[in-house]
Amino acid sequence: MTRNQLLSTVKLTAELTPWFNLTGRASIVNANTTVESRYTPVDVAGLQGQYGIETVKNQDMNLEGFGIFHKDELFGGNFSGSLMLGASSLKSRMYGNSAWNSGEKDATYGQSSIYPWIIPNKYYLANTSYNGLFSLPVETWANYNINSVYGIMDLSYKNYLFLQVTGRNDWSSTLPIQNASYFYPSTSLSFVFTDAIQGLKNSNWLNYGKLKLSYAGSANGTDPYLAYYTYSPFVISNYLNAQAPSTFGGVPVRSYKASLPPADALKPQRNTSQEIGLELGFLQNRLGLEFTYYATKSRDQILSSSLAGSSGATSVTFNTGELSNKGFEFIIRATPVRTQDFNWNIVVNGAHNKNKVIALADGIDVYPLQDLWGNNGVRMYVKAGEDYGTIYGYDYTYKNGQKIVAPIYDKTDPTKVVGSRYVTTPDLVPIGNAMPKLTGGISNSFRYKRVSLSFLTDFRIGGQIYSADYAASMANGTAPETLLERDGGGLSYTYPDGSTANHGIVFDGVYADGTPNKDVVHYLYKYAGQYGAWSGVPMPRSNAIFNNSWGKLRELTLTYSVPGKILEGTGFIQGLDVSLIGRNLFTYSRPCLIG
Repeated sequence: MTRNQLLSTVKLTAELTPWFNLTGRASIVNANTTVESRYTPVDVAGLQGQYGIETVKNQDMNLEGFGIFHKDELFGGNFSGSLMLGASSLKSRMYGNSAWNSGEKDATYGQSSIYPWIIPNKYYLANTSYNGLFSLPVETWANYNINSVYGIMDLSYKNYLFLQVTGRNDWSSTLPIQNASYFYPSTSLSFVFTDAIQGLKNSNWLNYGKLKLSYAGSANGTDPYLAYYTYSPFVISNYLNAQAPSTFGGVPVRSYKASLPPADALKPQRNTSQEIGLELGFLQNRLGLEFTYYATKSRDQILSSSLAGSSGATSVTFNTGELSNKGFEFIIRATPVRTQDFNWNIVVNGAHNKNKVIALADGIDVYPLQDLWGNNGVRMYVKAGEDYGTIYGYDYTYKNGQKIVAPIYDKTDPTKVVGSRYVTTPDLVPIGNAMPKLTGGISNSFRYKRVSLSFLTDFRIGGQIYSADYAASMANGTAPETLLERDGGGLSYTYPDGSTANHGIVFDGVYADGTPNKDVVHYLYKYAGQYGAWSGVPMPRSNAIFNNSWGKLRELTLTYSVPGKILEGTGFIQGLDVSLIGRNLFTYSRPCLIG
């Protein structure tokens, strides 16, 4: 991948009066990105390879102007404040084109083609035995404008009580005209009580304390060209002559894009949030604590859902649902050691979030996110009243705390047991959740004279994953756990031909009537019968749910500060730090099987 980027900014500020400033700013970002894909030929002659190239051009131009009114000693001298009023205009343009040249027959990735390359092992678009490009280039556009006006008012009282109120109105070209304009406000209040309460001003143990309250709203549009019917860039083929396009009045006929706009006008998606927080500093600020609790709601989310092929379209875009997020964040800062030559600083941060689906649009019971192995595998979808990130699948059923087992009978002899299986739930049920209980990081920094060492670690506690690799290896007999019975460590089992081997197992559980299971069956039922993928028989999926906790050494930095005396001779270097940095050096993860 090659990316060339040019950023340019011009800013002009004028102080027209002691209490009024006027600022204008213009910025342009131009970026050109080229991505090449080269798949090595799979044949000895070097003619069945693949080559693709994609070029994307982006340009973002932003114009902004704002004025700031500011005044101290308002209303008798105890207040100070400022008011910002401004407007901005964003114009974003994107154009991309991509082409693919495949000479590989029956390719399992990329694209297949019956036309091999002409020149062996050469990667370029024209290297094909087809007369032209077998796969036509694809062009994409994504252009949109956002115009905005906004205001920000700040007030402070005696430098310990602070109020901020903001308001912003956007006009987005990605939404229908009737809904293109949307307003969202915010307000915050903070109180530095260690400056307001006389008895705390000279406290030896509490140096700083602030209480924060806030409410904020936000809104945004969507991707370009989703609000209206738009035409596909491809011309409809003439069914009588596939080499010629269909025409009407001499003009080539194009179809609508396969993704449809909503039946109702698309609305902006909105978010509201409330927060309460506390900041504390102790022991000459050698120990600090920040804690924030928040609750947010998101509504009118803009999503896309698949449609049946018989509809003539593949998907439809619409507003739907309401999501709730509640959680907390904290930061602990400490300086355990502070001397003239040595310092040790540590920062611990963490966050917990609970995301719940409050409601979906009328007529929508579930909204699918992803699935593996179809309806008999595992799925993730959102459902009103359920937590976001829930993993669904068939699970074991129980009687008096024990798994229920069902015998499998010989088709020619209904009295002869040839296998066993666990009875699963009749429907998909929650078997895990991907959302973590706690995420965070720990940062340590040590300084001894001119040498400093710092390292940053990240961690995640809780949350589950479904391991398809584990399930497949268990079903196919490639996992080490499957060797016990295969190597003769099982129970005595009699094969249909009368031979015996220690390949038998007994499913741990009871029959539906509570009778303990004692049937000895082949170990195949234990592994392929519990972990298999594509099958018409529902299988329990909780047996491949793992805990997804881990820790990472994200960054390690060793720094030496060159003494000023050495730099004085250069005449132009005032300070110099030499650092050795390593990133993503270590990951610790100990998967724990939940099911």
